[in-house]
Amino acid sequence: MGVDYVPAAIEAARQRGDEGVTYVVGDVTDLRSTELGTFDLFLDIGCFQGFDADQRQAVGRGVTAGLGRPMNRTKPQWFRLRRRS
Repeated sequence: MGVDYVPAAIEAARQRGDEGVTYVVGDVTDLRSTELGTFDLFLDIGCFQGFDADQRQAVGRGVTAGLGRPMNRTKPQWFRLRRRS
């Protein structure tokens, strides 16, 4: 799934994208309103670092909600990535 705030960017991605990929016009600082469902992994490329502290916290809240479980702040969160063969 790809999310972008700019409709033209979503349309360009759809035209170049693979079948089976969902593209959504949405605000990453308000992910809860987009009703994307839950995910095992979020990947940000070139977005988060451009936000101020309040926007980063808003993104964090949305990502946490989208993970479908509360973040455990007492232990580091580890993600296991497998290489495709």
